[in-house]
Amino acid sequence: MKGLERRHGQIVKQYWAPPISVIHAVDAVLETRWKEAKCGRTRKKCDEMGTWMICGFCSDLCGEEMILIELAGTANSLQFLEDEDVPHFCFVVSGRTKSNRSSGAKFELPIARVTRGTSLQPGKWILRLVKYIRSKRRTTGRLFQRNLDPPLPFEFQDDFFSVLEFIQATTDLIPAEKDLREEAGILRSLRQALTDHHRNMQVPRHHLRPLTAGTRSKKVTRLIM
Repeated sequence: MKGLERRHGQIVKQYWAPPISVIHAVDAVLETRWKEAKCGRTRKKCDEMGTWMICGFCSDLCGEEMILIELAGTANSLQFLEDEDVPHFCFVVSGRTKSNRSSGAKFELPIARVTRGTSLQPGKWILRLVKYIRSKRRTTGRLFQRNLDPPLPFEFQDDFFSVLEFIQATTDLIPAEKDLREEAGILRSLRQALTDHHRNMQVPRHHLRPLTAGTRSKKVTRLIM
């Protein structure tokens, strides 16, 4: 799809959606970088990107919603990672989103510790990130917090593309001719990737509806097939 043309000649392109093979490669690259890191700052960046890209893929959140994730509520939910029935944690999102315009509103998105079928481990990355943040004595604010308050997605953009560009340069999973910074994006690529993955796995359309309509429910656990 080349894009849609709006008034005034603006071209709106569809974001490239990384296939599940690339998501697994992201996990592997970040795990290697995390183990080889020689300082806490480098590990923190790995923790952030692991949480943003792996947990973000599993949660169906777009980039603007990722920066609305609360630290305290999300950290409190880590107790459910040891749940006997369905080990999980919750992204607690507060603030106005596309599907929720009420000021001060919150919703929770449960995410499995380990996904079925694809065997991604979002629980590993959220545990590492929260542990690092707590070691710095921060207990409030947003989960993703760097220099700006409130945080903005562009603060994490270079790290996001750094991982994808490394995979492009070292594997054949991403075509060499693809301009990632032009065709992909931190705001929508992961959300599109999850939707495409569900379709490839032939998940029934009525199960896809919450993903495409942007509805949120405390009762829905994101278990990727």
